[in-house]
Amino acid sequence: MNAALCPKYGSLSFYRIGGGSHVLKRLPDYATQVASLDKNHLLKMRERLRQKSGGLDISNHIVESQVKCETFDRLQQKYGTFLDDLTLVVIDAEGHDGKLVEQLLLSKFCAKVIMYEDAHLSVEEKLHVKTLLLDNGYAVFRQSKMDSVAF
Repeated sequence: MNAALCPKYGSLSFYRIGGGSHVLKRLPDYATQVASLDKNHLLKMRERLRQKSGGLDISNHIVESQVKCETFDRLQQKYGTFLDDLTLVVIDAEGHDGKLVEQLLLSKFCAKVIMYEDAHLSVEEKLHVKTLLLDNGYAVFRQSKMDSVAF
């Protein structure tokens, strides 16, 4: 599947750092792996990347493209019983993790373990996601400074 999981079926703008090899070679390796449905997520990294790249302003090198969006329910319809016995769902969506955990809990999926990145969530979003998981019978633990796990 070449699509993003989203609250609604359709398409959305997807942002990444581009600009060719002359730009990318000045950035740390991880910068080319950062992409998001939220342009502001990339812009939050602007100052840190400017310092690590000798003054390069990434805001001039953010590339927008359209990405197909699927929902958990549409995946269930498309793949049927194959998804009924999910053991592990890993969510790393650069700031959209909370929305995806919420969407997962509202869908018909029942994963035994949900691992999600919460480093880019606000304190309020972290509490909201943790409360949703606890209310749905999961225990929630910090796995690392970036991730939490619920089972």
